[in-house]
Amino acid sequence: MPSQYFGEGIVDWGPNLIEWTWQSHVSFVFDRFSLKIVRQFHYDGEGWGMTRTANELITSDGPAILHFRSPDTFDETHHIVVRDGQKLVDQLNELEYIKGEIYANGLALRSDCAYIAARRACDRVDRSYWAASR
Repeated sequence: MPSQYFGEGIVDWGPNLIEWTWQSHVSFVFDRFSLKIVRQFHYDGEGWGMTRTANELITSDGPAILHFRSPDTFDETHHIVVRDGQKLVDQLNELEYIKGEIYANGLALRSDCAYIAARRACDRVDRSYWAASR
């Protein structure tokens, strides 16, 4: 990544790596072998966490919303709002997608817990479960 950018989330996608920047609104697509930039995308908001399913990217940018994006265009296809009961859970970062569930840590959370954000719900789980599931 060019030195003027602060890289955040990164995922592998076929022959490429996709990485986005924290506050520069630019996402880079790199050839995974040469690490040369093959494409760039622009987006609104900040770049925080990123993970992927088999078909799409999942990103977070601060608010309690996880954005699902096309890996071909980086456009949002849909999103989910993350809640713990009625309370919005924001500042989700360090996203992981494991066996159909999205795991995230929240910057405002205690360090001994993680959140599972899936099916428009959010449940607090013990971090030892999270680590064992990886």
